[in-house]
Amino acid sequence: MAVPYKRFLLAIYNPVVNRLKHYWKWGCVYLTQPWSYCSVCGRRGPKRFAPEAVPEALIQMWGLDEDGAMAIRSKESLICPWCGSKYRGRRLAGVLLHEMSRNSLSYKSLRELARAKELDRQPILILNWIDGLSEILKGVPNVVQTEFFDGVTPGEIHKGIRHEDAQQLTFADATFWCVISSETLEHIPDLEKALSEIRRVLRPGGFHLFTVPLKNSVERTETRAVLDSDGQIVDQIKPRLHHPGGTWGWPVFTEFGGDLTEILEMKGFMVTVDSNELEEVRIKPLSPTCPVFKVV
Repeated sequence: MAVPYKRFLLAIYNPVVNRLKHYWKWGCVYLTQPWSYCSVCGRRGPKRFAPEAVPEALIQMWGLDEDGAMAIRSKESLICPWCGSKYRGRRLAGVLLHEMSRNSLSYKSLRELARAKELDRQPILILNWIDGLSEILKGVPNVVQTEFFDGVTPGEIHKGIRHEDAQQLTFADATFWCVISSETLEHIPDLEKALSEIRRVLRPGGFHLFTVPLKNSVERTETRAVLDSDGQIVDQIKPRLHHPGGTWGWPVFTEFGGDLTEILEMKGFMVTVDSNELEEVRIKPLSPTCPVFKVV
């Protein structure tokens, strides 16, 4: 009788303790952190800095100094309490809303945009799941959310999400007004092919918004790994990096540097880089490095 009784108590105790820890964590954030506006959900609230978002193993393997570690951890956290968006997701949302304003359409948040009918005429492809942003736009007509899954045929629905490989998109030419990706391009073995495919599915006048990891000390873009003829990863630079865990997660094929804009322009793309930081960074300088690239 003792063992079943103990299991019964643990089944109640563990969820309660985890929930109390959650409330304590966010309670401290509410009491100590300044509030700022969220361009994803349109609500104000404190943004939680979560150093655990980037494990120490990745920091060490990537050779980041203290400032670099703070920058990447800020970019990968500063979490909105209402929608769960991270800093980089809100940066993308802000630039997308700015692009909408070019058409004399003013929206204060993605939630407001999602409730409007404007996207009926301006379809969007989101190449990877982006916390907060993807949830807000889920189910909106003409917004297509995709993700990459190993071993799945491109175009198939897997776990409720459409599987797509950026190197061989299954969409027709000139389908989308905008393609959005975040921390994805570095994981694609054939980057040039992926960029060509994204350009193919964009309408005339359409654009690709994206963020990628940038290490301040890296001046030139380098290839960290390639695939051989058997599809096996061959390292060009060691150690082999994975995101988000350093030793686990998605392998990194390209290490982007300060010459990324130059490289894209040499390939015939028109590039605009938005480096405006958000309100929470101006209030409390955590120095995330999160430029948003707009490629046409």
